Amino acid sequence: MKRLMNLSISMLCLSVSLLIGFHLGVRNAEGQSSNPFSFWYDNAGLTDSGETWFLINESTCWQRDSGRANAPVVTAEISFWAVNYLVTKSGDGWVYNAGRWTNCGAPQGGVAVAPTTWGKLKTQYKEN
Repeated sequence: MKRLMNLSISMLCLSVSLLIGFHLGVRNAEGQSSNPFSFWYDNAGLTDSGETWFLINESTCWQRDSGRANAPVVTAEISFWAVNYLVTKSGDGWVYNAGRWTNCGAPQGGVAVAPTTWGKLKTQYKEN
């Protein structure tokens, strides 16, 4: 009987330690990526430093357009990037043409500046 109790207690301790280890000890590695690209579009990537690199073919592989200006804003402020176009988190659009970036500003008209919640929507459209 004592052996059964010891075995049961051992199994319980093992189960609890595994449960704690799997829930608290196992996490995704964040901020440790070796990927140098913040954005990727077609065959081009934008690095954290704002440089554009192109993946050309098997003989050339990576190539940086040395005549190309870096992104005009820090990559942390970019929400969309597509080689010659980018949009910042504040909504400003930028276009790359003739060797320079041009700020086109935010679109005219209604641009949502704050996210809404289901509660606000329900209240707004509630039938009386």
